[in-house]
Amino acid sequence: MDKIEQQASLRIQKFAKIAQAIGFEIWLGFSGGKDSQVVYDLCLRSGVKFKAYFNHSFESSITRQFTRENYPNVIRRRDYKYGFIENIWKEQNGFLPTVQAAYCCYDYKHNSKYIDACSIVGVRKAESPKRKQRTAFATKNKSVLKRNKTLIDEYFEENCQSVRIASIIQLKPIID
Repeated sequence: MDKIEQQASLRIQKFAKIAQAIGFEIWLGFSGGKDSQVVYDLCLRSGVKFKAYFNHSFESSITRQFTRENYPNVIRRRDYKYGFIENIWKEQNGFLPTVQAAYCCYDYKHNSKYIDACSIVGVRKAESPKRKQRTAFATKNKSVLKRNKTLIDEYFEENCQSVRIASIIQLKPIID
């Protein structure tokens, strides 16, 4: 394992210790993309107990088939009112999603019914200016961070911590 993989794997193991101490089950957000595949593999090789989920909506049939065939243990969750094209016309007045206005992710992938208390995601800083500000470890709010400060500080330096996520705690092991 090279240094970068070791760091990501160590982050996952540290996160698992925090999750266990707080009493959370670890959920891995899985899209079938390259970052998700890398994080899935890192979780397996790290030896932590986790479940992976795929909130699918308008992915291509190739992506859905690839995920089904290569990641049979990934749990599929699908919950939306309309299909992608129908949603554009009925809910968005024909407005197509863009990088700046990616409503499709909120309508489909980040369904509030499926916000997991303890999650690992394959997000990288290099993907966007907004993601560049993110840290390896995040909590929902300052209260969660304060309540668990000693535990979190034991595993993650302060410059690796932030607040304001939907999950209670979240890890981005390949952030950098």
